[in-house]
Formats: sequence, C-alpha cells, structure tokens
Amino acid sequence: SGADPQALANPQPMFKLLRDAAPAVDLGEPGMVVVGGDAEVRHVLQHPDVFSSCIDAVHIGQVRPLIPLQIDPPHHRNYRKLLDPIFAPRQIALLEERTRALVQDLIAKVAGDGACNFHTAVAEPLPTTVFLQLLGLPVSRAAEFIALKDGIIRPPVTTSAERQAYTDEVGPRIYAVLQEAIDERADERADDRHPRVAPVGVALAGDRQE
Repeated sequence: SGADPQALANPQPMFKLLRDAAPAVDLGEPGMVVVGGDAEVRHVLQHPDVFSSCIDAVHIGQVRPLIPLQIDPPHHRNYRKLLDPIFAPRQIALLEERTRALVQDLIAKVAGDGACNFHTAVAEPLPTTVFLQLLGLPVSRAAEFIALKDGIIRPPVTTSAERQAYTDEVGPRIYAVLQEAIDERADERADDRHPRVAPVGVALAGDRQE
C-alpha cells in the first residue's frame, strides 16, 4: 500500500486498519513491525535499548550512522544540541528573503512556457537549494545532489536485494561529493584563521553571505 497513490493521498483508513488489527502489526519482513497506538509508540520511543535507531535500522548506503536519526539516547541529545541552533526560528527567519527570491527565480524560468512539470521545475529544486544554502554547500551542484538523493530514495530497481546493491553504490558517491565540498569550504575559510590576510570582520561577513 505504500506505493499506492490513493493510499498515500488518503492514509487515514489504512492507519485505522492497522490500529484496529493489533497494537503491533508484523509486516512479514524480518525485524519490521508497525505500531500505531499512542501508548505503543511512546513505549518504542522510550526504550532505545530494545527498539534501536542505530545504523542497522535503515540501510541507505551509509557507512556511518545518520546524524542525528541513527543516534540513540542519551547521545542523541548531544548531536541535537549541535544541530538545533542551525534550525532555530531566528536563523530560519533569515532565510525568508533569499527563499522568496529563489521561488521567484524558479517560477520565472518556466513562466513564459505557460506550463511546467511542477515537481522538477519547483518542488524538487526548492528544498534542495535551501538546504544547500543553509549548510554552506555548493548550490551550483544542486542537480547532482538531487540525482544522488533520488538514487537513495527512488532507486531504479524492483527487489530488496537490488535496492541494497544500488544504494551501496550510491552511498559512497554521496560521501565523496560531501567530502569534496567540505575540503573546498575548508580551503575558502583558510583566511579566517589568519587575520593578517583578511580582517576578521570581512571574513565573518563573507560567511553570512554564503
């Protein structure tokens, strides 16, 4: 049912069916159980020693746990403390003007055509570009990041074994691209560590603009 467009558009009956069936429903896949009741969900979330979110929970080609999704309490909190400030309301508010301009630019590219594939023209590049801007990653490589993302969540395969093999191939490519971006960013920020080359104020202003 997960691939059924009608079920995705109107999931409430499916969820009710699961809740009415049992507190926990075995989907027939190893280690895969769905819980739908409030008490059951809370129990799962409060017992990471039994219901772990570790790297074995979901495999999408990663070689390290996904942060913070695959870090169990109490260590999860430490990573959230590092990430939460980036997504604080005050920081997100600073993105509004730039995000509005981005939407206007995306629409302007297809406005003259009178029609478009909204997904590929707007819905997909918009969040990807905002995310890249937020983390200081190269927006010029947005199409590449989108293709890699699709390789993980929409692999062109049919079986579970094919999916794992495909994501195992895409995962290292994602790490490689991110490492390239990190290395480039580290080189660009070299002046931050040497005030004699560039005033600290100028360096910080440059960081805010990126």
